[in-house]
Amino acid sequence: MVDGGWFNYFHKVVTPLFDDEACVRYEKLLDSMYGDFFERNLSREKGKLLALGAGFGMTEIPLARRGYKVIGIDNDQKVLELLVENAKNYARGNLEPSFGDLYSDFHKDYINKDIQACISFGVLEHFKVEDLEEIVKKQFLISPLMICMMPIATPPTLKTFKAEEKPEANIDQFGIYRNFWPVEFWEHSILKKYDVVDRHFSTNHSSIGQIDMVTFAVRKD
Repeated sequence: MVDGGWFNYFHKVVTPLFDDEACVRYEKLLDSMYGDFFERNLSREKGKLLALGAGFGMTEIPLARRGYKVIGIDNDQKVLELLVENAKNYARGNLEPSFGDLYSDFHKDYINKDIQACISFGVLEHFKVEDLEEIVKKQFLISPLMICMMPIATPPTLKTFKAEEKPEANIDQFGIYRNFWPVEFWEHSILKKYDVVDRHFSTNHSSIGQIDMVTFAVRKD
């Protein structure tokens, strides 16, 4: 839960409604943070990407502009309206916004629908361990490939989110629940049933501070 909703949160910390300048900025951010990670693990010809918790499309729209076909789902209606507007103006016809709640059976709408990967950026850390098991399982019912990015427990990250004393189950000043786990916990506990085929480390110097991240490409055994 977010105090005031994700719509208000986004307006406090980023520029959620794209203009030409924001579009260029987010495209450059995608390049600087991920390099060729997506090209190593995805193909524009192999099917669509299902983006979980797509928000206003900060990563999804740059991917769409690279030529990937993306379905972006979110359960916040006001945020989804931002995504619709951003996609209409900047996604080059490659992003389809849709409502989807990760606590529900969202996956049933996408089984056998030619989804090459489920992707998420800054989403999974908001769930408890017992919920993550189900959410990950649902993604692998949709596609054999999952790509997920999470902030990791480094001193700069914990300082940015004021989580030095409580990296697990931290609730920040906006009422946002996050877990800040080390890479090893994600890989050997949360994803232990699956095959991590690629990993990428990056840092985002955002308006709220330095955030260190890991991105995994994970396949079902």
